[in-house]
Parts: sequence; C-alpha cells; structure tokens
Amino acid sequence: MPPHTADPDELITESEAARLRRQSERTLQSERQRGDGCPFVKLGHSVRYRRADVMAYIAANVKTCTSETPSKPTDKRSGEPR
Repeated sequence: MPPHTADPDELITESEAARLRRQSERTLQSERQRGDGCPFVKLGHSVRYRRADVMAYIAANVKTCTSETPSKPTDKRSGEPR
C-alpha cells in the first residue's frame, strides 16, 4: 500500500498551520494583520491555509547563515518596499 501523502491543496486550520510552522496562532494572526505572512483563504469568518502555501512559506524562509537579512516586506498594492 503506498504511503499516505497530504493533498497540497488541502485547506488546514490556523491551529494546524501554526503547528506545521512550530509557531503560535498569535504569530499567524499578527502576520495576517501586517500582510507579511503566509497566504491565507478567508471563507466567511473562517481563516484557512492551503497546506502547499504553508510549506512554500517555510521553504522560502530557509537560511544558511544567521547574518542573512530577511527580505523586506512590500506593499501589496504598489509592490514597493514598506
């Protein structure tokens, strides 16, 4: 029997996304407010994350040196650095 693989388009809860990232739900909430975190899906009053987006966010933040500077957040409308 093939091993179970998670559907990358599966919508997961904020709690599940926080667990995958090993961060608090409050961190994800703060990022949403600032507009600089993982992409998310808003369904009515519910917030969900696509598993693939969470994994891509983690992969995009892999560093090889502690002195690497984080990428500067950009304004979503203009694309200009904030």
